[in-house]
Amino acid sequence: METAVSTPEETAEKMREEIRKTKRLTEKPFGVNLIPTPENDIWTPPILQVIKEEGVRAVVYTGYGEGAIIPSLFNELKEAGIVIIYRDINPTPENTRLAEEAGTDIIVATGFDEGGTLPATA
Repeated sequence: METAVSTPEETAEKMREEIRKTKRLTEKPFGVNLIPTPENDIWTPPILQVIKEEGVRAVVYTGYGEGAIIPSLFNELKEAGIVIIYRDINPTPENTRLAEEAGTDIIVATGFDEGGTLPATA
């Protein structure tokens, strides 16, 4: 089976396949990763549609850089009843506050040694 995809729609359908595989393996709730970009994001809309259609109950919303917290996207997730778990690549008090204000349900707070990634340099 070919796993490489090249379009947003193919990526979304690949995610649907993986969600359905997970559903066959467990009746427990599970989450999927969502890594939106602040500008010209052609990937998130079809992926988000699949997440909603498949009834995924939680999203790990990964933020990176300025503009990563998109309030309208947080609102759309909340309106769909999806739990938002926010994890920033380079967490700061500022982006943590913004995520909280946007409506995140859970914040993943990481430090220097959170599992192998390098800390941001100033």
